[in-house]
Amino acid sequence: MKHEIIYINNGIGDMISLIPSIKQLKNGKYLFITKSDFNRKIILAFLNKNVEAKFLILDKKTFYKDIIKLSKLVLHFKKYNLYLPMASYGRLKYLLCILFPGKVFTSNNFTGYFVNHISTNPNSHLTEQLFSFFSSTGLVESKVFEHSVTKNIKKENHVYIGLSCGIKEKHKVPSPKWVNKLLKELVNIDNNVRFQLCGHDSEKEYFDTILRDIDTKNYILNFNQDFLDIVKKISTCSFAIVGTNGHGHLASITDTKIICLSGVANAKISGPYSSNMTILEPNIKCLHCYDRGLILGCGIRSCIDLINIESVIDLIISPN
Repeated sequence: MKHEIIYINNGIGDMISLIPSIKQLKNGKYLFITKSDFNRKIILAFLNKNVEAKFLILDKKTFYKDIIKLSKLVLHFKKYNLYLPMASYGRLKYLLCILFPGKVFTSNNFTGYFVNHISTNPNSHLTEQLFSFFSSTGLVESKVFEHSVTKNIKKENHVYIGLSCGIKEKHKVPSPKWVNKLLKELVNIDNNVRFQLCGHDSEKEYFDTILRDIDTKNYILNFNQDFLDIVKKISTCSFAIVGTNGHGHLASITDTKIICLSGVANAKISGPYSSNMTILEPNIKCLHCYDRGLILGCGIRSCIDLINIESVIDLIISPN
């Protein structure tokens, strides 16, 4: 049987965008090349039972050993295809194409004479682009997909606050002081509201700041949760206030109402994928600087802080 090799070396947002495609991969044998055990868990959580999956996790510390291991694996495959969704041109992708000169399928940002380039609509959301990519290659036979994982879960008077992120994505979220001010104003309006927060224990200083002077009865803070546990927590909330960050993408696979704070990225293309979402952006001329190659922001201004806190509150107290 032919093996399908899929290279997915991306972050949590891109992995969540892959879920509709992963859920509907046709039966067969797959080798997933990825960068973390977290990515492996996401893929395994949504694969159908008739997919036989192997994983190779590339580690920077053992990169060349991993490449040798990968070469040995592929030598045992009589037939295989290599898929590079979301791949921009780079030495590793070029190396994979040279090492495995079978059929290679790539998406918009990676072209070359040695690959089968699959064109998708760059103005559509990444989730739709990925599903179109896998449909065009024949790995997904359905033309209709569903993104939501959780449905019809009873909502409580909880608001999920998903405005933390990795150090390289701080420009995607408001400052801790802005978040603290938002929480205080929400408590002043409704003293019974409870905030659900999840993060990594390395972010304790951040959470100390945003929860300063907030009564402990008004929040539930959990550290180092499994991603499916986080999704379940978001599902019980009436609202999720997030950015174009990992928390935003996790919220998108629930039916919770999302308020997405956006600025540097275009949320309609790379933000949470949800029909139950309102996007709030600052009124600035340099909006969506990602489109101009500033993937780390401009480093000059915290543009998300320019979003009016009252506009967020209005969506919660007057959701219709």
